[in-house]
Amino acid sequence: MSKKTVSFECLSNAEADRIRYAVSLHRHALKQQGVDLRNYAPATAAAAGFGWDTVERAARAMSNGSVTYMSYRIADALRAALVTLAQRTPDRDKHLAATRTAERLNALVTSARAGEQA
Repeated sequence: MSKKTVSFECLSNAEADRIRYAVSLHRHALKQQGVDLRNYAPATAAAAGFGWDTVERAARAMSNGSVTYMSYRIADALRAALVTLAQRTPDRDKHLAATRTAERLNALVTSARAGEQA
């Protein structure tokens, strides 16, 4: 597995549902901000670009106990979506659950970025 690839284990169907909902919610927020969803993450010298549909496919692939392999940039997009959900939900339990999952993804992204710089 490349240093730029992370593996994320989904802990429950509820977590998978939360991620999918966060991705959908974040899609609407991005559209309102005028972000081009077809070119969400432009290509760089070190990485291929991708659109928001790629993030949605990663979220749809998750279920209880599944392990999803993805670029750290896709994991970071999922993390951003969960942060949006945590910020917007008035429900404390949903806020905490979204924050915990975002923190797990953040740890994977941080580790991958550190490996990239090594």
